[in-house]
Amino acid sequence: MGACAASQEGRRLLERYRTDGEAALIGLPGDHLLCLWDEDRDLCVVSQGLAGTRPLFVRMHGTDIAFASEARLLADMDGCPLSPDAALQFLLTGIAVPGLDQSRPNDGVRRLDPGMTLRCQGGVLSRWLPDAPAGTEDGSLLDRLADIAAPGSGRKVLLLSGGLHAGILAAALGKAATGDGAPSVAWTFGFPGLNEFPLAGAIADRFGLKLETCELSPEAVFDAVDGGLASHGLPVDDLLLFLLCAGIGQLGDGAGQILAGLGGRALFGEAGTAAMLDAAACVGLVRGANIVGTVHRIALSMRGWDPTGPLPASDESTRLAAGTAPLLASVLGERGWDLRVPFLGGGELAGWAETLRRRARADGVPVRRRLLAEVPVSLAEAMGQREPGAELVTPGILLDGQRDRVLDRLAAARGGSLAGILDLDAAERRIVAHYDGTPDPLLVWRLFLLSTWSASA
Repeated sequence: MGACAASQEGRRLLERYRTDGEAALIGLPGDHLLCLWDEDRDLCVVSQGLAGTRPLFVRMHGTDIAFASEARLLADMDGCPLSPDAALQFLLTGIAVPGLDQSRPNDGVRRLDPGMTLRCQGGVLSRWLPDAPAGTEDGSLLDRLADIAAPGSGRKVLLLSGGLHAGILAAALGKAATGDGAPSVAWTFGFPGLNEFPLAGAIADRFGLKLETCELSPEAVFDAVDGGLASHGLPVDDLLLFLLCAGIGQLGDGAGQILAGLGGRALFGEAGTAAMLDAAACVGLVRGANIVGTVHRIALSMRGWDPTGPLPASDESTRLAAGTAPLLASVLGERGWDLRVPFLGGGELAGWAETLRRRARADGVPVRRRLLAEVPVSLAEAMGQREPGAELVTPGILLDGQRDRVLDRLAAARGGSLAGILDLDAAERRIVAHYDGTPDPLLVWRLFLLSTWSASA
């Protein structure tokens, strides 16, 4: 792909690569971006070269790498070229390397979900479901979601999620409904920073789904998990809990605090009605290469890795960070949750989000303005009358005295003691030292809990 747009030429180049290795790519013209997918070996080969510079090669297994427009990060950025090792580090963890411009909000690498491939069209590298024609990946994703999230006709659902993902998931609920039986969805939007809420409402509206808004404090959300919403005047029939990577990746804001706390509450709260987990939590979507990378590093440090040193081998690094969902699923199952765990990685949702944003920009209208224009007037007015999340109270889910209870649950889920897995005291010292002076000490405990999930699974 890339410089070799013709499929036949691309196949010939791939054959040369199989025979000659990187030497087959040396003769490519400058200013190129090339991605070869070797299905026989499940290997993705990425090469990017700029005129006058040495091409950069990154080799990883196909299920461990994906990037769309973010591939530009592998180039010479702001006068600081990324070495192949530094680029590999960034691809694996999203951890910023020296010289990487962290002020760019869209910088980051999104992993490729199993079963998806990469395509380059018009010079733009993007990800696609292999069985979906260009431009229809959203429909395929909705079909898969609709098969999973299909409540009974007319039932009211509390959808705990945030941002654009809430709209996508609400659309799936609407598509799953038949006739006039579309469920009514109450969506918690008392989180700060949800600048994509108008798009969520617009997407749900297109699929005939009524998206009700309600502001809930973190405590009320925790009560929802415990089935105690009646006291908040919000009776629901089904509870769909989505722990999405986008929220986990923004631990510093209200949505991230709530999602992190929800995981802790589920370990020892009352059983809910239904739960869904994103199996790529904590590793699927990287925003700004900051918090998710930090959680990843903490998880590794809890296994004896020096967070200031070089990253371990790619397979070890990925294995250590990928255990969040299975462990949490087992704990929730013990609590009697009706658990449905689809493997819907964050890359698919992020891919659709990018498609929607590109379409908006193609119209020559600022994305924010267009999205507001697509939202029903009453909803747009409500958005303008309040600042979401202003009343949020920091949840005390991981206060002193509760840590041991959480860890006991984790140990039970593992069928043994965590003492044989982690040096908890040493891990705590590392985390506290790393975050010395943080304005929110509870963030330390949230990171502790999240990294414990990852490292112990």
